[in-house]
Amino acid sequence: MSPLRSITQSCLLFAAGISAASGVTVSAPQLAPSSASGYVDHGFGSFSIAVHWFADYAGNSTTPNLFSRNLMQLLANKTGKAPYIRIGGTSGDRTNYIENQIQSIIIQQEGDNGIPLALTIGPTWFEGFTNFPGSKFHFQVNLAQNNSNGIPNAVAEARAALKVIGSNLESFEIGNECDLYISQSVRPANYTEKDYSREWNQHAVALTEQVLSNNTYGLDPHTQFQALTYAGGIFGVSSLNFSLITAFNNSGINSQGRVKSASLHFYQLGHPASIRRQNDFMNHSAIAGNLTRYVPSMNYLRQADPNVPFVLGESNSDYINLGILEYTGVFGNALWVCDYLLYGLSLNITRIYLHQGTTFGYSAWIPVTGPNSMAQVRPPFYGNLLVADVIGLSPTMQLSNINLGMWNISAYASYESGRLAKYVVINMDEWNTTTSYTRPVQTVSLSVPSDVTGAKVEYLTAAGANVDTGVTWRGMSYGFEDLGMGVTVQNDTRVVQAVNGVVNVEVQSTEAVVVTLLRSNGSGVVSVNGSVPGYDTSSLAVLSFLSIVFAIVLF
Repeated sequence: MSPLRSITQSCLLFAAGISAASGVTVSAPQLAPSSASGYVDHGFGSFSIAVHWFADYAGNSTTPNLFSRNLMQLLANKTGKAPYIRIGGTSGDRTNYIENQIQSIIIQQEGDNGIPLALTIGPTWFEGFTNFPGSKFHFQVNLAQNNSNGIPNAVAEARAALKVIGSNLESFEIGNECDLYISQSVRPANYTEKDYSREWNQHAVALTEQVLSNNTYGLDPHTQFQALTYAGGIFGVSSLNFSLITAFNNSGINSQGRVKSASLHFYQLGHPASIRRQNDFMNHSAIAGNLTRYVPSMNYLRQADPNVPFVLGESNSDYINLGILEYTGVFGNALWVCDYLLYGLSLNITRIYLHQGTTFGYSAWIPVTGPNSMAQVRPPFYGNLLVADVIGLSPTMQLSNINLGMWNISAYASYESGRLAKYVVINMDEWNTTTSYTRPVQTVSLSVPSDVTGAKVEYLTAAGANVDTGVTWRGMSYGFEDLGMGVTVQNDTRVVQAVNGVVNVEVQSTEAVVVTLLRSNGSGVVSVNGSVPGYDTSSLAVLSFLSIVFAIVLF
């Protein structure tokens, strides 16, 4: 996409007598409204990595995975804070630590959905934590093991983890999705949330006394635990009476004051037979409807335990890990990541951890080359890039969802120091490389304050929703070939002028833009002619020329 792309398209449509898609007006308050989010945690866009794939993503002290490290550092550079990393999942509840095991990891028994039924890890496995400088870690210990070795194994895991993670330990998690333990046949049919809370606290006491007590890293040995990690019925299995509210209010999960943060898990879909990109992923109404279900839990927690933040500690687009790459591994899913993360941020979810695994269809990147895939950056990662740039470096960044009343187009307003700073527009109208008609273009009219003279427009784009290559954000692409450092493939950043308090931006179907407002008072470094140093403003001249041509033709 060239800097003149959208202008040229619109002109061609006009000349041919074909109307581009009807315009959309987007308006946000000049000052942050009371409904805007609080100041964002700059590690908001974080990651969860399955235990059995962690060695692929991280490597070890001898052969660190520099590809993964560079991608994480890229995000950290954009926001000023490294993403948090949670290591856990179902495989974490099937893990035993073997102190004298030479191999990093041994899969003892394979299982369904890309998750082993049994595995062991040795000391080398933990060296991977050194590969991500600046990141804080959550490490999950095994709770599902319901025998005399349960607590000793959890203590051994935690001790080995703390030895390497040190002061970068954000929390220990105890177990994974215990509300599914009955269906997984690791607990009896009469297992309740109170049983879970009792077991959780027993493990927490053991970790406090045998691992965290007298630590030299400055960690609070009493309150160093992320609780719950409920699936919440997202897997089509009843979660019985397990919920955040009942856990805190009735079941005593925090009766000893050990909870540092509360985590629930969420996946957008479970691969029904009727799955469609447009209906199920590229759909703002579906995303908003799914995330707003957590508002009552967040409101309760804010009142009952205001010092306990709420996170979605494991999440992604579809809980079917294997296959369905045509839905979860393509550009359409990058737009889902954008809208999902931004809407979650606007709701004041503290952090969202997108789950990763080497063979998982929705993974943002494949860390190593294997028998069925090459190491690569995949389209969903570009959604993380856009969100990281929206968050930016400002310590006073806030976000507000703009309700357009549309299901296939979403918009957000970003504020810095209380002032409107950016707009984000995500056009999720599905257009594929196989679509028979010309790719539609929406003209989006953005209301801007009187001191705004123009705007910088940056694009997240690709050839269509169905492609898994050729994605660019701000004209750059990222891959294993450049070890995730990125290469510029096109200069598609534009600068547009504000006219009568409006900035007009054209957005193709299946495309997103971030519009940074430029002010004459020095915010944005606007020059006399409204350009930003380093950016091509020739599109403005072309627009003026074409306007004159059309005026001559018409009149």
